[in-house]
Formats: sequence, structure tokens, C-alpha cells
Amino acid sequence: MRKFKRLRSADVCVSIPSRQRRRCSFRGPERRRHRQPVVVDFGGPGDIVHQDVGYKVPMTNESEIVSRMEKILIDLAANRDLLNRLRQQGMSYARESLTWDAEAQSVTKVLHWAVRRGPKPDLPPPKVLHSLV
Repeated sequence: MRKFKRLRSADVCVSIPSRQRRRCSFRGPERRRHRQPVVVDFGGPGDIVHQDVGYKVPMTNESEIVSRMEKILIDLAANRDLLNRLRQQGMSYARESLTWDAEAQSVTKVLHWAVRRGPKPDLPPPKVLHSLV
């Protein structure tokens, strides 16, 4: 519980993936509910974070990742309006797109199409979802 209290009070949640296959205990949607922009571009969180809700740093090498993250954190510290906008948009995005209900609606559309009871859903892969907007 202390972990969640500390995360809720943080301005930014930085996610750095592990090279090991460990189970993540605090996923992207949960971060969104706690109003912190996520800085990551690897795996699942990299699929759901886009420029309107946070930042993605490409997986390159350690020094470049640290340098890019440092710049982003300095920019966010200096621009509270941007930080607040990312928080609000992230919360809205999580409520609209990252809930179990939203996932169930997407799956239902696919199933209706599969049994010929509905049109083919327009569900692009997550990586291109927001580049189309």
C-alpha cells in the first residue's frame, strides 16, 4: 500500500523495462489512473502510450535512454501546464480505452464480425492506433 501512496503523490511515473521476463506488478493502465505520464517504449506500455498522454523513449543504449529521460523530466518540471495536460488526457484515455469494458467492446465487435453478425471492426494494431490521428 505504501508503494501506491508514493506513486499517487509523484508527478511522473517512469517505467524502465527489465531484460528479464519478470511479471510487472504495476501496469500502464494503473499508471494512467494515478495520473502520471509514462516514459517508456517497450512491450505493452509502449503500445498504449502516445504523445497526447506521455513520452516514449526508444530502447537504444543505457546512456542515451538516461539522457533522453533526463531531458523529458527537466522539461516536465519546467512546464507544469504540460504535465497537467498530459495527466488529464491520460486519465481520459485510460477511462475510454484501457478499461475491461472497452476491451470487451472491442472483442465483441470482432466476434460479431467473425460469426457474420456485424461489420468488420476497424481496430488497427496498438502501435499505429494513434499515429493515424
